[in-house]
Amino acid sequence: MLGRFLLGLQDYLAARSELLHIESREAARFAKRQAILAVVLLVAVVFGYALLLLALVPLLGTALASSLPDNLAPFANQISALLFAGLHLLLALLAASKLRRPPSSPLFEITRSEFEKDRQWINDQQNKNGSNS
Repeated sequence: MLGRFLLGLQDYLAARSELLHIESREAARFAKRQAILAVVLLVAVVFGYALLLLALVPLLGTALASSLPDNLAPFANQISALLFAGLHLLLALLAASKLRRPPSSPLFEITRSEFEKDRQWINDQQNKNGSNS
């Protein structure tokens, strides 16, 4: 009985291992392609955003210059840049606070459930084989 169970367990583990190997290769190919696209996207967004800020700072500075006192008017572009910097720091603080929060649902919930089903199946098989002896 134990020999058959061990052979069955060995076959089961070999099948699971092969499936994991196949799925890992597929996942690695997909992840590589996604990573390359993510880098291209990140570079494009960073440069596009930098150019947008480069254009917006003097535009806001020009708009601010007319409303600032005469002694601060020459610094309108710097004030504009400081306003954008403050906005970005505020957004960074909000993002950092959200990053610190734990996930709303447990991670790997499905995998843990499948392992629990496997464990239950093995226990059932052991109990069934033990009661047949």
